[in-house]
Amino acid sequence: MAEKNPAPSLEERLAKLEQAEASLREREKALEAREESLANAKDSGAVRPVRPSEAVCVGEGYEFEVKPVKADSTLPTKTISCCDESEAIRWYVATTPSPENAGKQVDPVKHPLKATCQDARRESQRKQTLMLANLRAKAERGNMLTAQEQAMLDEADMKRAGF
Repeated sequence: MAEKNPAPSLEERLAKLEQAEASLREREKALEAREESLANAKDSGAVRPVRPSEAVCVGEGYEFEVKPVKADSTLPTKTISCCDESEAIRWYVATTPSPENAGKQVDPVKHPLKATCQDARRESQRKQTLMLANLRAKAERGNMLTAQEQAMLDEADMKRAGF
């Protein structure tokens, strides 16, 4: 008759129990670290500290007036110099505190914002670009351009070529 494996001794059982408890402690520490990391990531993604207005890197560009869409909002209207509406809104959010939490940035989802360009140069450049695009499309369709239209198109091509 084959002999069965003898039962493990008390010391062996205690050693296994100690290993299991150590493994469980390590797992609990890793789980706590992961939960803390997730909580920190959630905090940093949801609310960001407000930058002082002096710290804003304002480049050359156009003047935009940024204000809340809702007329009854307590948020201030600001004038910001930058290249387009989205950047103006981004700088507004970065430098304006939230009415609910003074140390954090305003949330553009809770408080919708709109930016309007106050600089006439931008609108004239936009109109000029649109007109040139229409002239190029007209020429590509095979329609005849007037002498004035052709001169405008030639002048724009010369500027683009750097002459």
